[in-house]
Amino acid sequence: MNKSTKYSKVLFILHMPPPVHGASMVGKYIHDSKIINNAFECHYLNLALAKDLDDIGKGGIRKLKEFYKQLKQIRKQTKLIVPQLCYVTPNAKGGAFYKDFFVVMLLKMMRQNIVVHYHNKGIATRQNRYFDNLLYSTFFKNLKVILLIENLYQDIKKYVNYKDVYICPNGIPTHENLPTAPQKEFNILFLSNMIKEKGVWDLVEACAILQKKGKPIKCHFVGKWSNITEDRFKDVINKQNLKECVFAHGAKYDNEKDAFLQKADIFVFPTYYDNECFPLVLLEAEEFSALDAYLKEKLMQEMMTYLNQFKKGVIMVSHSRDEVYQMCSDTVIMHQGMIETLGKTKEIFDNPGTVNAARLTGCKNISRGIKTGIHEVYASDWDIKLTFPEQTEIPSNLTHVGIRAHEICPIVSKDADLRDMDSNESIKLNTMDCQLERISEAPFEMYLILQNKSGKNTSPLWWKVTKKEWQEIGEKVPETVELPAEHIILLK
Repeated sequence: MNKSTKYSKVLFILHMPPPVHGASMVGKYIHDSKIINNAFECHYLNLALAKDLDDIGKGGIRKLKEFYKQLKQIRKQTKLIVPQLCYVTPNAKGGAFYKDFFVVMLLKMMRQNIVVHYHNKGIATRQNRYFDNLLYSTFFKNLKVILLIENLYQDIKKYVNYKDVYICPNGIPTHENLPTAPQKEFNILFLSNMIKEKGVWDLVEACAILQKKGKPIKCHFVGKWSNITEDRFKDVINKQNLKECVFAHGAKYDNEKDAFLQKADIFVFPTYYDNECFPLVLLEAEEFSALDAYLKEKLMQEMMTYLNQFKKGVIMVSHSRDEVYQMCSDTVIMHQGMIETLGKTKEIFDNPGTVNAARLTGCKNISRGIKTGIHEVYASDWDIKLTFPEQTEIPSNLTHVGIRAHEICPIVSKDADLRDMDSNESIKLNTMDCQLERISEAPFEMYLILQNKSGKNTSPLWWKVTKKEWQEIGEKVPETVELPAEHIILLK
């Protein structure tokens, strides 16, 4: 992307702190982004009128005056800059939407190209009201819309054609200081504004239960005071005798906030906040989520014990295939916000069915596949012809094939009959003449990246072998490897 792109001048009309919340922090990240500012000639206007969290959603003479000034400023800057695109982050419903409606209408009157980026939801809850429906119909006409996830399209489906929708998940800046070793104390962290609907009292109640069971925990609440005040929080903590294990620290930002994330063993966010869409705090917590191997295994075993005692269904969201395989009897794999594969966990690992499911279950070797016969597939990315036994049914909608790194077999010495199996030396049935591209050593395994010797521009194969197996073949890279038909995964 460069300055010569279609939209070289962009006017960003967005929320920026204060107050600090998800949409305003994304606005700040956009404002500070070197990538965005180097790609376009960027101009920024702050859409926020609230000065504090308690001020959000409230009206008043001050806000009316500031809104009038805001409209004048938008009109002035638009005429001065003459942007090719106006980017707006409107609210979805209520009084805040009515305000943003005027902003977008002003830009439309000035014949501007507009894209709106939603960080909240609630349009579908108002679409059956006559007045709101009329405004939404006018508002969304000829607009492009950015959503955080594909599922949120249902919120605007009545007014926006899907071809005018772009999906852009939230992101956060990366940090250098990740993560520290676990502390001796078991630390629980709540990191969000101190709002009842964020689940503050639910976590306090959970802490009281843990304390009664004699569990040694320290729970830290980090966030700006809002409809839960500091005095009210302290009063509840004192009444429940939790002052030795529950602590409130108020709002923390940047390095101070990172320090709490680094020390936390568990991050808890029991929110049922109505407008919650894609909380940035989940990304921040995930970035600091590394545990040492021993503690992680210990936690998993304890978790499995508690789940067995719980005797009820539990939904676990994880990016770790090891956690899923060990802890879950059934698995659902999501792709772009939609269910792609579901079934028994072990069956999905054995036969994932789709390319995305194969990758998520750890398959490192995936190639485009072309069905060339009733029992034959050409793996074009590896330049290998694969043959299958008669009982194997190759689906007509096959698009890819895969094989897990530990299923590849070495052929230590070439068999004379092997060379006669195909007259084309660059394609041998279920085998590949290989050369080493890279090798790395793990504590108990060796990882080898192998390239086809065919000379074509092929993708490498990952081969994982135990150190015992590596020693058995003389710690030498084999000239040929086999991809056993029984271990080939057929994908679509």
